[in-house]
Amino acid sequence: MTILSTLLKIDTDITLQVKYDDTIVEDSDLEWLESVLNEFDYDEALEEESIEVQVGWMPVLLVKENDHEYSFQELDFLDSVSADYTHSATQTIQHIRLQIALCESLETELDHYEFSDLNHAMLVSDDVEKIENVYLFRTDQQGEFSGWVMNDLDTLEQFEPKNGKLISLYELANRRADLVPYFALPVGYAVHIQSGDVVRIIENEQEMAIQPDSLLAHINAQRQATDSV
Repeated sequence: MTILSTLLKIDTDITLQVKYDDTIVEDSDLEWLESVLNEFDYDEALEEESIEVQVGWMPVLLVKENDHEYSFQELDFLDSVSADYTHSATQTIQHIRLQIALCESLETELDHYEFSDLNHAMLVSDDVEKIENVYLFRTDQQGEFSGWVMNDLDTLEQFEPKNGKLISLYELANRRADLVPYFALPVGYAVHIQSGDVVRIIENEQEMAIQPDSLLAHINAQRQATDSV
């Protein structure tokens, strides 16, 4: 792993220093990030010491280093206790790439992606690391509740929301990195991850067909290869 640094031109008044892992982030990713960040209006924020923006589900800070130079800082995924920021864009790019690729795995093309916010909460039925057979379902967002619910498939029918607990999506992403790709699926979609089976995406009680040679097709191929060992 090599951490590199580059400068992006954002708006007319901001030079943005971006650090990244070159084994994960490609030049095309940096070009994409620059174009996304140029969609924001920074005029009223230039006097602040930091500017808050949202890139995919990642809350990002552009931190002022001097008059016209800022650093790109994302949530630190090495520290699962507190949601601190670190000078890097690697996870922002990796997560959004995974989530878009997962959505594009479906043969039925989605009209749009619905990125959550890592600062928002989800409802879980148990300790997320204990749930092996995962049921994820997305309902409508309500305030800072993302709408995401995570249950155990084995006890799904017995689950009552009042007995669940809320955790942040940031905590979920830290403790269950394997689930990160699914969190841009739209409201009404469910994910079934059953031990010994492929991952299934459900919408309106119908299983969605998967594109060959897609991210989800590769995930399922790996699961099948692991189960056959």
